[in-house]
Amino acid sequence: MGLYQILAILCMVACIPTVVNAGANDEKFPWPDKPNIIIFYGDDVGWADFSSLDILHKRRLPQRVGVRDRGRVFGATCTNGLPRLEITIPEALKDVGYSTGMVGKWHLGVNAHNHNDGEHLPYNHGFDYVGTNFGTGNSWFCDEEQWHVDEPSTLGCALYKNATIIQQPYSHYGLSETLVNDAVDFIRSSQQAPPPHRKPFFLYYALTQTHVDLFTSNEGFRGSSKRGRYGDNINEMSWEVGAILDEVKRLGLASNTLSIFSSDNGPWLQLCNEGGDAGVFKGGKMQFWEGGIRVPTIFHWPGHIRPKTTSDELTSMTDIFPTLMNIVGGSVPDDRPMDGQDISSTLFNWWPEPQPEPVATKRLFNEVDVTSHDPRILVFYCESTLYAVRYRSYKFHFHTQKAWTKEGHHAEPGRCGDGGFPLQQNTYCGACTPNPNFPPDCLSDHDPPLMFNVDKDPNEAYSLDTAIPEHQAVLVEMMSNWMFFGYHGPRTSLIR
Repeated sequence: MGLYQILAILCMVACIPTVVNAGANDEKFPWPDKPNIIIFYGDDVGWADFSSLDILHKRRLPQRVGVRDRGRVFGATCTNGLPRLEITIPEALKDVGYSTGMVGKWHLGVNAHNHNDGEHLPYNHGFDYVGTNFGTGNSWFCDEEQWHVDEPSTLGCALYKNATIIQQPYSHYGLSETLVNDAVDFIRSSQQAPPPHRKPFFLYYALTQTHVDLFTSNEGFRGSSKRGRYGDNINEMSWEVGAILDEVKRLGLASNTLSIFSSDNGPWLQLCNEGGDAGVFKGGKMQFWEGGIRVPTIFHWPGHIRPKTTSDELTSMTDIFPTLMNIVGGSVPDDRPMDGQDISSTLFNWWPEPQPEPVATKRLFNEVDVTSHDPRILVFYCESTLYAVRYRSYKFHFHTQKAWTKEGHHAEPGRCGDGGFPLQQNTYCGACTPNPNFPPDCLSDHDPPLMFNVDKDPNEAYSLDTAIPEHQAVLVEMMSNWMFFGYHGPRTSLIR
């Protein structure tokens, strides 16, 4: 069963679409005490990619964790990483009896004090089993086929097994099969203990697709798509997800396993035909237009999530942590601000009496319980700068990066070659602050902020007049709510 077979319908919801189950029928199964959990996390997957086809701690924004001024990702030579005081999903699940494992991309830090201490690697963040993994992810500079570089770089192109480097630089040949085999081995090993002593498992499977360097490690996927190397990459990703879920089904665990698929951000449009597709939405990766923050997401749990359904609820990847804790009977820390909220009622609203009865996890801001505070507000930071806010049906931009389109970018000489082959790996107009390497019109400040009704105008093409009293009232309400939740950002001249 591949990703295509699971993905019956995609829904259009701001930030992260609240997801879909594509099971075969409406049969319900008894509610398990603690289901197995698998998270498949894609890389740069676009909203519309299925037409051709760091979630672990994401209950709190980076601004709360203390990494907001240190770049957007942790590179190979970076000494920073996810702080040990942050409680991750696997750590919280271990507290309620889970066996935890991960395979694939990490990108939450490697070393802290010397070149090989592994301080920030996954085994220090709650994983019992760590299979084949990339300390800093895949990269154009790891391309051994010489599509883009003369030879792969050793810096940043290291492949680990647990905390040990096994290849540097690494080969992509057979890589997807290796990752799948590690995941299957972990799932099988979790079933070896007799039932009274058998633990539920949590698997974090961090896909390398569809981040460059695009590769197909299995010859069978080369040339399998009219979309070129990118489409081949999508097809291989679908096979990986399907192979793991087939094993879950073979072991008789399907009705007791919740699977989640999502992506870290939208497509890398600057890479011409080797980047994804955001569909109707403006912008892409490294931008805060909808194309950069809306991603395809699926929840799959046969017998528990109604098949072929979508939701228009406003949700975020920060919701995964509290939602899982509610499902398994765990607890969310109450000693720090929380940005996510439990969305169990959205997922399981087809049950006449939800099982278990949803119990809201307490959300504290400035020592005030805001568990039931509505409406939802989502904030979007670029490093330490608040760029955009989503509130009700509206999106506010205090700063914007130049809206980027493939058509406009392709027209510029020297960027895209024959058939859309990218000639440069770049982050054109992707900086958070003015950058001498980018044109001066890349960044714009807005006072008052740009305001869009993204339910009616998903392409963010028609900015609303914030001087109109009804629009200004929404702006005032939004800013009041954002300050209530302890977020920091710019003020506007419209509000004194």
